[in-house]
Amino acid sequence: MAEMSPARIRGAIVSVKEVIIVTGMVAGYCVGYLFDSDPLVWSYVYIVILVVGAVPMLLTSFAIPRSVRWLLLKGHTEEAKKSIKYIYKTRVDEEFDELLEFIGAATTESTPVQDQDSKAAEEAAAKKKNSIFSHSKAFKASLGLTALQQLCGKPSMEGYSAIIFASAGLVNSSSVWMSLFMIASALVTTVLVDRAGRKILLQIGCTMQLFSLAAIGFAFCFFQKDVTGGHNGSGSMPTAAQVVVLVGMFGYVCGYEVSFGPLTWLVMSEVFPLESRGAATAFMVEINFLLNFLVQFLILVAEARVGWGPLFFVFAGVMVYSVYFIHHNVPETKGLTLEQIERTMGGDEECIANNAEEDRGHTERTQLLPTQNLPPVP
Repeated sequence: MAEMSPARIRGAIVSVKEVIIVTGMVAGYCVGYLFDSDPLVWSYVYIVILVVGAVPMLLTSFAIPRSVRWLLLKGHTEEAKKSIKYIYKTRVDEEFDELLEFIGAATTESTPVQDQDSKAAEEAAAKKKNSIFSHSKAFKASLGLTALQQLCGKPSMEGYSAIIFASAGLVNSSSVWMSLFMIASALVTTVLVDRAGRKILLQIGCTMQLFSLAAIGFAFCFFQKDVTGGHNGSGSMPTAAQVVVLVGMFGYVCGYEVSFGPLTWLVMSEVFPLESRGAATAFMVEINFLLNFLVQFLILVAEARVGWGPLFFVFAGVMVYSVYFIHHNVPETKGLTLEQIERTMGGDEECIANNAEEDRGHTERTQLLPTQNLPPVP
């Protein structure tokens, strides 16, 4: 999606993915809550997933054109022209020529005419250059965000939200209301990401999670009582502490949806160069699933030993480091084209400021350009 989107709305387009994911989670929570006593409840959940998610995804996949940047990289110029007309309704020729010039120059530079031995050496050097591990800034930012997305605990803890609420003496419907709040938070991020920027939203979201986790941990450490049935059992708290847990969980998921939820995948899709983006995405997805499995598996083990309170404080500690990591390692990519970001992450420090200003000016001119005065696209 990042490769296909105009720079000025790329953040919103990629972030919508999180809204759709959370909507599916809400559907699952609602079905589980409404049919909690039915032994076939899981069958209903999968039927909803099939009808609402899987079938529409399969059908719409046939209507999506291939990325214009990837097509130009592979030399499919004519198909690339058709692809860019699917996305851009104004300045089609100008946008296409700019992409063609940048990608063509990069391709020519990496494959000069040489003798056989030099050509083999050049190919080996190009292969090494295109490796995801060769782009240290992009790799560090992406791997850090991917790891912290899981180590903050939220993707795993939401699976145990009903147990957490029961341990605080709250009703099961709290999970449903929490999931609805997640949709609202994801929608807010979609609206703000191309205005406020990626980095500031990441920092705000992590700070929200930090204070929410600390509050929840305090409530469980000092006010939980009458726990029965182990980690699957229930407990009780004073009403004020229950409010702290409820509001804290809402703040926790809100902070996640403002930051790690959508923006990890947005930043990752922006910072790697075109040649490495596909491999980098696949690698980070594998790391994400691996850490999700480990954290979700270890949560109940840790809770059985130390309880929910200390566990929430551990996740709060992760958020402290997250704020530090984002400040020092994550670039701001708001309003920049992928080509400008590629030059920035490549370390061309002399032209970063000038190119950023030039690219933002180009974006502003595109927004102000009157559509009615443009010649028709052939």
